[in-house]
Formats: sequence, C-alpha cells, structure tokens
Amino acid sequence: MALPSFDTCIRLMTAAGEIMLGRKPALGKLDLSADGFYDSFFALIVALPPMLLSWVTIARRGDLAGETGITVTGMVARLAFIDVALWLLPLFAFIAVARFLGLTDRIIAYVAASNWASALIVWLTVPLTLLDLLVAQNAALDALQFMVFIAILVLSFRLTVVTLNRPLPLSGGVFAASLVFSIVLLMLMRDMLGLAPS
Repeated sequence: MALPSFDTCIRLMTAAGEIMLGRKPALGKLDLSADGFYDSFFALIVALPPMLLSWVTIARRGDLAGETGITVTGMVARLAFIDVALWLLPLFAFIAVARFLGLTDRIIAYVAASNWASALIVWLTVPLTLLDLLVAQNAALDALQFMVFIAILVLSFRLTVVTLNRPLPLSGGVFAASLVFSIVLLMLMRDMLGLAPS
C-alpha cells in the first residue's frame, strides 16, 4: 500500500463526486480491485488538513471551551477521535453485515466510493469552515450550515444507491441504518468524552 499520487487522488475524488450526482458510469473510474479497496482508506489522510482546520475552529470557540473546561489541544484530540471513528466505524459495520444482506459483491465499490467521497466533501466544505472561523455564529450561518448538511445527506444517499446497485428499499435501508448508527455513535462518543451539551 502506498499513498496515491496527487493526480490519482483528484481523479478518484472527482469520480466519487460524479457518483454522488447519480452517474453510474463513474464507478468505472474507481479502482475496484483489492488494492483499490485498501488504498481508498488513504482518503482519510488526504482529508486531514481540512479536518484539522475544522477541529481547531471548533476548539477555539471560547464558549465551547469554557463550558467543558477542556483545553484547545484536548478538544482537538477529542474531535479528531470522534471524526475518525465516524468515518471508519460505519464502513466496518457495513462490511460486517454485507454478507447477510447479499451485498458482498458491493463492498469494494461502496467502501472505495464512500472514502473518496468523504475526502471530497471535507475539502469542498473548507469555505464554510473558514466562514465559521471568521464570522460570529448567527442565524444566517446556522441556516447555511443546515442546508449544506442536507445537501451532503442527499449526495450520500445517491452514492449509496449507485454503489450498491440494488432495489431502492434495500439501498435506502442501508443508508438509513448507516445514518442512525452514525448519530448514535456520535452521541455516545460526545458523552463519553465530555462533549455532550449541558
């Protein structure tokens, strides 16, 4: 395993973006070999710079740090742990149950596309992170963040439908189960790490 080249990363993220738009032929642009499956986890490393920016942005909010009593460094470490877990654990859960759902043949496509799509989303939301860093939280920013969140959900749903290539009820069920799993996981980890809202 080796970190893919810059051009390869751009190509794979672009393919993932096309898949999120519902373009099935874009699956052919991904590396769907065993090596491609494992290499797709390098997407997490590719996404680290903008993720670090978001962690620092959240950690430096005086109100959050003041409420929890956690240092900025400690906050960044906790946020990093949560984000990495939320990236990986839903994928591992899918791999674990895929055989029971008759989706073994779709594991590589789903995981590879999801990894590169996650990296693309993180980079595309950098302007929103910078806005959050530079502008005080307000109703307009909250509305913008909510709209971006909804857009990400819609794109992720499309990616699930295309990569699984199964009837909509099954694809929708996998998407819904993954979403619920991620939300529950987030709540548990926030509570465990002392980040739950008071």
